[in-house]
Amino acid sequence: MKRMCIWMVCMLMLWGCADGSGGVMPDRGETAAVEEEAEETGAGMDDLMKITTWIMDPALEGNGYWAYAEDMKIYPHKGYWVPDEGEPAVPEEKVFREERLQVGKVYTMAPLGYKMSNLEFDFDFDGIVTVEKTDPADNSILLDFSDSVWNQWSGETVISRNGPCTLNVYPLGKNLSFEGVGGALVQPDVLAGKEYLLTVKGYELDGSLLVTVKIRLVSLEDEAYPYDEIMRNGNHGFGELFSVGENRTRFCSVELVSYEYSDQYKMMMTE
Repeated sequence: MKRMCIWMVCMLMLWGCADGSGGVMPDRGETAAVEEEAEETGAGMDDLMKITTWIMDPALEGNGYWAYAEDMKIYPHKGYWVPDEGEPAVPEEKVFREERLQVGKVYTMAPLGYKMSNLEFDFDFDGIVTVEKTDPADNSILLDFSDSVWNQWSGETVISRNGPCTLNVYPLGKNLSFEGVGGALVQPDVLAGKEYLLTVKGYELDGSLLVTVKIRLVSLEDEAYPYDEIMRNGNHGFGELFSVGENRTRFCSVELVSYEYSDQYKMMMTE
């Protein structure tokens, strides 16, 4: 009788472990699924360095366009939303929003100069942030941190700043001579159809690499932007920076192509 009781107790314990009612909770693949999803979406892999910027509300993509407006007294952001037929109207202040970028997602950025100078990216990172162009000698895209935008023509191949910090980007799309321009370029448009790749790295204060992020920028077509008319009616003038008949745009797309922790950081997380 005693042996029978012991046997029954053991069986009950085994059943509890198997169905999750007691002992170790069963794993029916949930853990593996969560880990796989995190790897595919980048969830949890971008907490070390958070990157934010102003983007178009993704719900509006393909449902209208941002018209150009010259009168800033009426339209302080020099534009307004024109919805497609059957789509609801959207107030100007609701079209764009500040958002943290996620790996693998392509966003349409707010137009150049929208609540910022050129294009801006905020880096929430406790350490040293460096930014480098794919081709360091390529002057068709200018980079600097927003507290020193006048140094766009410094000639440095890698720029750095202690985080948190804000990066200022002007992807003008053409190479200009230093003597012909000089100083800071803060403009409302760039050449369309250009692509740029930036490498951002985050270091500890002692110089140890922690994370590397690749950012892709693409200047988009902008049929609603009357560039030639604006230039001819204004007093901007043409020349090296502006030319007649150029295909210029107010918009760029942005994508975090990759987000990689260094081996050292991975080891730190497992200790």
